[in-house]
Amino acid sequence: NDKEKVNAEIQKLYKEKNVSCMGGCLPMLFQFPVLIALYSVLRRPLTLVVGKTNEAVIALANSLPKELINSILYSSKDIETITKINQFNELKLIDVLNNNPQYLNEAITGADLINLNFLGLNLGKVPQWQLWNIPKEELGIYLPLLILPLVALIMTIISQRLMTPPKKEEPKKGKVEEKNPAAGMTNAMKYMIPGMTVYFSFILPASMALYWICTYAFQIFQQLYINYQKKMKEAEGKDVKQIDNKETKASKDAGKSKGDKKKSDGGKK
Repeated sequence: NDKEKVNAEIQKLYKEKNVSCMGGCLPMLFQFPVLIALYSVLRRPLTLVVGKTNEAVIALANSLPKELINSILYSSKDIETITKINQFNELKLIDVLNNNPQYLNEAITGADLINLNFLGLNLGKVPQWQLWNIPKEELGIYLPLLILPLVALIMTIISQRLMTPPKKEEPKKGKVEEKNPAAGMTNAMKYMIPGMTVYFSFILPASMALYWICTYAFQIFQQLYINYQKKMKEAEGKDVKQIDNKETKASKDAGKSKGDKKKSDGGKK
């Protein structure tokens, strides 16, 4: 029941086996800068990918009619003149310009508009589950996008199950099972991570869901390889143990037979 001694022994074991306490957290932490950078690029493809200046993009946005300007704004407030680049969505601006090419100018031409389609899916659109609120002419765009959050959810669940260690044997009757805070946290994360994946898949562009699908696909194959290597080592250990047991048994049998022979020879004498 000495927690300090237990922690000291755990740290000692980590040191002996060259195991880092941050080994399981660092891969997750490394993803946050990537996610932030990816989301920033997705929000501003004209300025961060194509390389257009803020002034050129803002000037083009202000040249649009009032109803089109309101359709690209982040907020629902009416703005007479756009003054900052973070007041509007560049993805929506690209969509507006694709449908209304007459508003393009010399600074931003049709060649600068990024093609956001991938395998028939418009990755610049945000998946919508309320299909009844979508105009009929746009159902062909939003309906296929529902595949991405669904696949992301499935990949997340598979990844979580592969990375979750198997449960230990149930305690015998009459024995009180000790509460394990780590097991409770693992069980909570098993439901939290898939839920967060689905939630963010419906509020961010579809390209983010595709990123999660690729990430979890890599994790699944990585974990399958680790599990395979672990099973191979366990099988090798069992084979070595069986060979050792056979050799030990053979040596005991040989010693026993020699003892019996000596006894029989002594009896004859």
